Amino acid sequence: MKILMTSFNKIANFLIFTLFLFLPFNLYAISIDVPLEEKAGNHFRKGNFYIELPLYEYPFDTENRGSFPSMQQSLVITKDFYQLAHAGIENRLGSRTIRTGIAIIALDILPFPLGSTWLHEEWHRAVLSRRNASSYDDVYNFDLFAGSISVSHVKDEDLIRLKRDSPADMTRLAEAGIEGEYEMVTALQKDNFFYGINTWNTPLYLLTYMNSIGYVYFSGTNEANVETDIFNLEEGADISRRDALGLDFTAWVYDLFRPTEPYEARGVHPSGVGIDRYIKPSDLTSEELRYLKRQGRLAFLNLLDPHLLGISRFRVTNGESSEPVDVNLSIRHHLTSFGYTIDANLFYKKDDLNLFLVLHNYANKERHFPGLDVELLRYPFTISQSPLSLNLRSALWLQPEEQMFKTKEAKLGGLASLRVGWSGFRNVEPFMEVTAKTEGWVAGNAYLDSNMSVQTGLIYRFK
Repeated sequence: MKILMTSFNKIANFLIFTLFLFLPFNLYAISIDVPLEEKAGNHFRKGNFYIELPLYEYPFDTENRGSFPSMQQSLVITKDFYQLAHAGIENRLGSRTIRTGIAIIALDILPFPLGSTWLHEEWHRAVLSRRNASSYDDVYNFDLFAGSISVSHVKDEDLIRLKRDSPADMTRLAEAGIEGEYEMVTALQKDNFFYGINTWNTPLYLLTYMNSIGYVYFSGTNEANVETDIFNLEEGADISRRDALGLDFTAWVYDLFRPTEPYEARGVHPSGVGIDRYIKPSDLTSEELRYLKRQGRLAFLNLLDPHLLGISRFRVTNGESSEPVDVNLSIRHHLTSFGYTIDANLFYKKDDLNLFLVLHNYANKERHFPGLDVELLRYPFTISQSPLSLNLRSALWLQPEEQMFKTKEAKLGGLASLRVGWSGFRNVEPFMEVTAKTEGWVAGNAYLDSNMSVQTGLIYRFK
């Protein structure tokens, strides 16, 4: 369930005020930002603005009678939605003006299909689809001023089976929504840093961080008990109206601490029909509540991001060759299937060399586990005079054995990915990507077990 900027969320209200306080500064800061090359009279470099059309992903799009979109498919769709929408607003109203900022904020804050709220719910649904559970994204109801939005039409029987057969996926289900939103921010920042796509996304970054931080923080408050009772009362005996989770993070911490407890142990719904799905803070033990509140405080680490101040890159000079390189650094706090991770994201660009490195500090209840993720993006090369682009990714990690919260045992895992795109057409670049991974949690990958996936799609470049 996605909690929006509603009156009961005092944290979010305070952070919205902060957004508008930062608005004039961000307008100024971005206006003086130095792009990688001279802008071609617009908000993006000519020939560098692109969108990506995901066509097919195997096995996700075919398993369990067919599922769409996957996590990666919905991610690129939402990224494209904001790039195009923000570019359109800037072209219409002018670049970096107050009225442009107000229009972009109005767009970003409403729960449109294909927007961040849709992405949030689709990442919940991807975990359910992965385990053959049907669901519906209530964003399609177009209630733009809803106080909460659900993943509905989920059967109790499917949740019983999910918790019984894959307790780690049950925990992943609860955190997947904000995982998707944070990955959206990172994807947009990559486009900005590596390719000079300079649409004004700062309000979206702020709103995403504020809503996600506020949601985690709110889940451990007394007001969350009241809101959960209201949800149960309004939905009554109609199981189809109920969200898969209720408040995401009370559900997350409850199942994190109790992986072997049967789902039916939640008891009967207050209406007398079905299982009482929604976990309230009052249902948590003191240890569980303390852990949840700690995650609410750690979530503020996501604000350690220069992009929030309109700083997309720092240009430094190599002392030997005097050739400039561009760098940036941000901190990411993710909840996971076994606890959480605090990551350092490093952006590095020198000529055609685009590198994105992530240092992971995974943690469960018992200990910390290291990890490293290195990605090379859109490196140009030719074979038999055919222009190609190459993406390479390699990751190595230690994570808790069986993705469990209460274990000291570590398991070695990794991921390798290769994408090749053909740039022979003037505007269109078809690509194919193969990703293989061992058991383990990877942001944006719906599979906690070992998996090999193949993705195909098209990149459209605006000339």
